[in-house]
Amino acid sequence: MENKDKSLPKEENEKSTITAAIPVSGEKQTMTSGVERGAEDEKKIMALSEDPTKVKFINSANNSSMAMAGLSDRHNNGDAKVDIENVQIAFAGMGKDELLKFADDPFWVRLRWTFFILFWLVWLAMLVGAIVIVVKTPGCPPLPTREWWQKGLIYQVYPASFKDSNADGRGDIKGIESKLHYFKELGVNTIWLSPIYKSPMADFGYDISDFQDIDPTFGNLDDFKSLLVTAKAKGLKVVLDFVPNHSSDRHPWFEKSRQRIGNYSDYYVWADGTGPDKKNPPNNWVSVFDGSGWTYDDVRGQFYFHQFLKEQPDLNYRFPAVREEIIKVLQFWLNLGVDGFRVDAVNHLVEVEDLRDEPQSNVSGTKPTDRKSVV
Repeated sequence: MENKDKSLPKEENEKSTITAAIPVSGEKQTMTSGVERGAEDEKKIMALSEDPTKVKFINSANNSSMAMAGLSDRHNNGDAKVDIENVQIAFAGMGKDELLKFADDPFWVRLRWTFFILFWLVWLAMLVGAIVIVVKTPGCPPLPTREWWQKGLIYQVYPASFKDSNADGRGDIKGIESKLHYFKELGVNTIWLSPIYKSPMADFGYDISDFQDIDPTFGNLDDFKSLLVTAKAKGLKVVLDFVPNHSSDRHPWFEKSRQRIGNYSDYYVWADGTGPDKKNPPNNWVSVFDGSGWTYDDVRGQFYFHQFLKEQPDLNYRFPAVREEIIKVLQFWLNLGVDGFRVDAVNHLVEVEDLRDEPQSNVSGTKPTDRKSVV
């Protein structure tokens, strides 16, 4: 930029270059005019102009370096420009050469390689450890193989109402056999037959008078054998409802037991009564169907115990001969081809030997013969 003051001679104008320096740190250095401060300012300017890290403001009348000007020239005004082309910026960190010096230093080279090798050793150790854990840790045990009765569909059939094959108004075994294809279409694997044993039917067939025969209302053993053969051919299994807790009071075992004939005398749970005439029940046990669990038998002169109806006396499983009889019954049906049994009332099989009273429940509104009256 040209100096706008035309009044000065060219030679003098060229010598009137004004130099000012401002520190990077933000110090303000202001040029003042006046003869009285000229000498002091001139010394400061000369000192700062020699510092390459300072920013220089140069008069635009000429682009020469900042020269010392006479004191008479400092009052001249003019435009200025910032000369940063030759400014050297101070660098507080390490330079390239210094960094390379340390990079090539044997100590730092060894340290870098140490950390590099250590990193990969740790990584490799972790990898090996993970592999060892995977290989050595025992896997989950295989799922146990489930038996046929633990999987698939089981269809319960109540024979008396399922299918009547002879129009007598009551379902039978032949009627069940005629519908085996129906079970297959449903995806059934097993059919479970409610009691079909010989029975007076006081409790829908659960009062059994012969554990090894078929009740005539359902057919006979030959009909049952035919059902088993056809079911096997269709891939169906047959399960029988089995009632080991008691029999019918018309079972031959009970008839002999009440007469105290041989071992049959102990086939059932018998006990003497209480009271002066021995006609009171032995204890406070009640039936599942309410009422006392004891019934007096005039023939034997004792009470017999029944968890259910009085027509269903409980077998005495503390007597070994009873257990042997039941095993024979089960084996009989298995030999015919039955696949299994659904066992009924197993929680009632055994009674305490001392026949002690049940604790009272103290439920309000109950009678001593109510099921809820005892715990």
